[in-house]
Amino acid sequence: MNPPTASGGKETHDNERYRRIVEAAEEGIITIDVHALVDFVNPKMARMLGCSVEEVLGCTMTDFMDDEGRRLFAYYLERRQHGVSEQYDFKFIAKHGEELWVSVTTNPLLDDEGRYVGALALFSEIGERREAQRLLAWEKDALETIGGTTSPVDVLDELMLGLERQLPGALCSILLVDENEQHLHHGAAPSLPDAYNRVIDGVPVGPQTGSCGTAVFTRGQIIVCDIATDPLWDDYRAYALEHGLRACWSTPVTDTEGKVMATFALYYREPRQPHARDLLTIERAVHIVYLAVERMRAEERLAISQTELRQANERLSLSNEKLERRVNARTQQLRALATELTYAEERERLRMADIMHEGLLQSLAATVIRLESLRKHLGPEAPSQVLDDAQGMVEDAINVGKSVMHDLYPPALHTLGLGEALRWLGLQHAQKGIEVDVEAAVNFDVQETELRITLFRAANELLVNVRKHANIKRAKVAVGLTREGSVRMLVKDCGAGFSPADIRAKEGFGGGFGLFSLRERIEALGGKVEIESSPGQGSRFILIVPTLAQIENPTPPPSSE
Repeated sequence: MNPPTASGGKETHDNERYRRIVEAAEEGIITIDVHALVDFVNPKMARMLGCSVEEVLGCTMTDFMDDEGRRLFAYYLERRQHGVSEQYDFKFIAKHGEELWVSVTTNPLLDDEGRYVGALALFSEIGERREAQRLLAWEKDALETIGGTTSPVDVLDELMLGLERQLPGALCSILLVDENEQHLHHGAAPSLPDAYNRVIDGVPVGPQTGSCGTAVFTRGQIIVCDIATDPLWDDYRAYALEHGLRACWSTPVTDTEGKVMATFALYYREPRQPHARDLLTIERAVHIVYLAVERMRAEERLAISQTELRQANERLSLSNEKLERRVNARTQQLRALATELTYAEERERLRMADIMHEGLLQSLAATVIRLESLRKHLGPEAPSQVLDDAQGMVEDAINVGKSVMHDLYPPALHTLGLGEALRWLGLQHAQKGIEVDVEAAVNFDVQETELRITLFRAANELLVNVRKHANIKRAKVAVGLTREGSVRMLVKDCGAGFSPADIRAKEGFGGGFGLFSLRERIEALGGKVEIESSPGQGSRFILIVPTLAQIENPTPPPSSE
């Protein structure tokens, strides 16, 4: 890419100055001729492709593309030949197979008569921006999965598989710590060999028990860059090397009281030291793991409580009127337990929403202000594209954060009542691709906070199921009071449907665990769940729950007639 030659010392000086600027540029620069062959490349672009300048000259850029890239290149080349200039994101495949994502600014080159003779392109790397966007998307999907109906064990596996897609080469693992913090047990490691998982299941906590056992013992992050030489792995080195594991970075996951509840680890099949970006990813992933494990513990506590209830009811059914009174007392006790769990979940949701608002969102807002201040301070010298990209990324993060914050703790539920909250919920699902018709009387609400929260969460879980599994774009939610005074909520779709018998067979053993949890929570409030569905005929979920006034006065008042 040399400027036209001219006689005279000034032109020679200008040409040399021009060459130095182009070769020192921080952006990659390439020109191609009319045959789409590279006739100039600066050193920066050659390095981005993992090549020397000489290796790139004379090539066609399709040598650094996959099939999809070649198809797009042909499309863009035709636009250059018609005089179109434009900017877009593009993926190259560097010399050694790595993906290279760049922002491309390209213009056609024309001769004095306006004929196309080639094209000029400037390339800026955007790999870090794309990584940040993918990690943010993983966090959003993870929060939706944790709050959905997937069984807790499957949730952990899904989180690890999703994170592995963000971290090429990583094998993600979660080990659960027992109540006494003495041993670790398998939680999730979908990509580690089963034989290895069996060996480390039950590994003791100690000062020299691999990365995870030591992380629990020290209550700190343990980075082992080479398992083959690190003394922490003396007792387990042979097992790891047998399965090709060479590096392991482990971080303890603590609960709100500071007790270690799990470890989150990244394994690699080659010796490896983390970069700053890796450590930031681990920090964000540990928080997601905490939420998933806490949900698992809550489900386990609820299952234990329900088991205790059923056993108590069996004993009470054999007793007399005195035991019948004990049944009623136990029912009230269970309702209090369900209320406590509901409130605990809402407090945690509120705490997370406050953390996002007071910490993350305010920090991001401050970052936007500072970027604007920096832009004004630098004036014409400001790198506008870089600042625009940074500000766009921060504003995207703010929007995602607001969405997640409202999902965690919707204000409508606590200020406008159940009916308006369901209408708000319908609008949220509409943004995700499913229209929801909501039927509820104006200002409809229920007195009991725990009942209002439970019905709202149930409606959300059932609508998520519709969106994921029903293959339909429309659903209906209706809520009101029965003649006896109970609250009745209907969630209906005309989608794929299913066999309720199959769901009952799975309850507590996999895919039906979310419905199992929902049914048990409704029954804990004295209600019931009715399911009407068949394959190809849609589904109807009917939730009927007595109000507190109905429980205290089970006999309806006499008619005035």
